[in-house]
Amino acid sequence: MLIPLGFFGGKMLPSPTAAFFAGGSQVFTSQIERLDFNTEVRSVATATLRQALRSVSNFSDAGVAGYWAGGSNDGTPVSNVDKLNFTTETRSATTSLISNVVGFSTNLSNRGVAGYSVPPQQSYFEKFAFPTDTRSYLTGLSYQMNSDNAGATNFAVAGYLFGGNNSTNYNDLQKLNYSTDTFSSISNRLPEDQEKRSAASNSGTAAYYRGGFNNRNNIWQMPYSTDTFTLVSTGMTASQMSEGAGNVNVAGYFAGGDNDLTNKIDKINYTNNSVTANYRTLSASTYSLSSIENGGANV
Repeated sequence: MLIPLGFFGGKMLPSPTAAFFAGGSQVFTSQIERLDFNTEVRSVATATLRQALRSVSNFSDAGVAGYWAGGSNDGTPVSNVDKLNFTTETRSATTSLISNVVGFSTNLSNRGVAGYSVPPQQSYFEKFAFPTDTRSYLTGLSYQMNSDNAGATNFAVAGYLFGGNNSTNYNDLQKLNYSTDTFSSISNRLPEDQEKRSAASNSGTAAYYRGGFNNRNNIWQMPYSTDTFTLVSTGMTASQMSEGAGNVNVAGYFAGGDNDLTNKIDKINYTNNSVTANYRTLSASTYSLSSIENGGANV
């Protein structure tokens, strides 16, 4: 039974349990790895994806289920959606499909409402409604995204997309208003002009984004109250295309990466913004993996 932590944004929050990292490149796999939020022990989950995938879209409806959608199967795009029941931690195949171009997407989740996938080089984005598991197409992006960029969620308020798809907007910031499903471009630009970032969210407080092609050790904080940026550490493992996951009010975790191909999981403490590099490890070195979270604020 999930014990409520309290209310946020007018909605009940479930107690956090774990983040689940799935798929990946280099080690092309259907394996799901579980990072327990209470013990911080990493283990291999019993459940698996229905096939080996990389660069999968990811949505979380905390307290209910997480989803891995689309992705690439050894170069072949797929449109399947796998659903992990957070109570039983068993995986099922939904009857819903998603666009087969959502691999390498930037993803957002609004708990209890919907997940969003923004495919690269496209003018639309997809909304995956909870709990009906139905898909719809929406338009209104401020600009197109590149592959494997970062997104972060401020639960019940807004989602943020970090970066764009070319040299003129790599450091742009888009904001999705969850009440209207409309995007706007934020005037505060990202401090570093690069792509292949990753992010974790402390919902209600701040987003954290890191890495990219350059300055891979850096991690930046963006308070949701100001949408401005502060460099909080240069001590992350030098990596790009890692995957971020957040345990709200506690810590963010960044797993894997393809600079010096790594299995490291770095941790940032949300209380004091301290970083511990190589805090835990995955079972194998990989990148372009995808995470879902039960009780955190999915990215």
